[in-house]
Amino acid sequence: MITLRMACGCQVIVTETEASPLCAQHQERRVTAVKARAPKFRGVCIGPHATYEPLNGVPVSVGVKTDA
Repeated sequence: MITLRMACGCQVIVTETEASPLCAQHQERRVTAVKARAPKFRGVCIGPHATYEPLNGVPVSVGVKTDA
């Protein structure tokens, strides 16, 4: 759940998938503040919200144009 403070001052709680929040009392759509959980990252990264995890390589093939 994400807590939003609308421009009118009201507080609205929405889900992470909900789009276009609206204050039911004032019909306000402008958001002035957002309170949400910190993001979590995993893989080859560093930082306060990151969990380092060595990732396996993924084979890819790149088309190379040759003049033959």
